[in-house]
Amino acid sequence: MKRILYITAIAAALAVGMVLATPKTAQALTLSMESGSGDLQQLVVGDTFVVNVVLSGLSEAENLSSSFAVSPTVISLDFLRAGIDFNTTRFSPSTITPGPIVPDTDAFVGGTVPGYVTGSFSSLDALSGAVIYSNGIFFSFEQTARLAGSGDFAFDFVSVSRPIVNQIAALSTITSQTDPVIQINAGPVLAYNVSPAASNPVPEPVTALLGVMGLGALGLATGRRRLQA
Repeated sequence: MKRILYITAIAAALAVGMVLATPKTAQALTLSMESGSGDLQQLVVGDTFVVNVVLSGLSEAENLSSSFAVSPTVISLDFLRAGIDFNTTRFSPSTITPGPIVPDTDAFVGGTVPGYVTGSFSSLDALSGAVIYSNGIFFSFEQTARLAGSGDFAFDFVSVSRPIVNQIAALSTITSQTDPVIQINAGPVLAYNVSPAASNPVPEPVTALLGVMGLGALGLATGRRRLQA
């Protein structure tokens, strides 16, 4: 009986220890897309538009320096990357621009091939060691519609990591309050519709005939004036 009680007590202690050591659910971040230039459902062939890739869900603190920000509760990012897939022939090649949350543009790399764009930030490439510590536009890409049709822009992947100094700071505190592992979700697709460009209307036969007759009458009148002169 004593042995059973002893084993039960050990199991209870282990259970309590596991509860105390279990970190809270990681704060979920989201990368989403939005139009930066009007309604994408009203595009016409030849239109140029901008798509913004936006980060949200990041804890922010006032007056937090972007350089080596160390905080167990305010998450900062030393790596952020996303890839976006879309129709390969409907749009012209993209132009990619880092957004205002990127602290060092030298640490941002944008890539584009027909139907695909990527944007990547790594603080390892920043001489300042700057990290991302605020929500907002991560990067933007510009497109020009070449062919009519509908479809969407969709995330192929999203990935993120926080600085190792933040992880150490988090682990040095009560583990039930922080979690050094963060999660990031991809937002929904961004739909578009491209209509054909307006073309010059073809005149009806009667209208065309009247136009030709008018030009003929004008030519005849001009000829008579020359003869009278």
